[in-house]
Amino acid sequence: MWAVEQNFPNLTVETDAETVVLCFRGRNRVAAIDFLIQDCRDIMPRMSNCNIVFVKRSCNLVAHNLVVLAKSIGCRVWVESSPHQIYPFLRKDFNNH
Repeated sequence: MWAVEQNFPNLTVETDAETVVLCFRGRNRVAAIDFLIQDCRDIMPRMSNCNIVFVKRSCNLVAHNLVVLAKSIGCRVWVESSPHQIYPFLRKDFNNH
């Protein structure tokens, strides 16, 4: 996992997929993603602090629009800067928190 390779001691993963969060917490099970959940569970202990939290899409516009952008330009990693296409959503997310 990229975050482990970068030695990030603290990581919070925000998702608007509440079912995924429930799977991580052991309160739900979806066979189609069980292997992904287990892979993540295996990686998480390598980090000193890793949390997965549910956030409504309306409060997480950056993540949603990064997915939309990735579908059109392919997977990318941005460090210390953000793609200009999401600046408006950064402002909205910042104002919503």
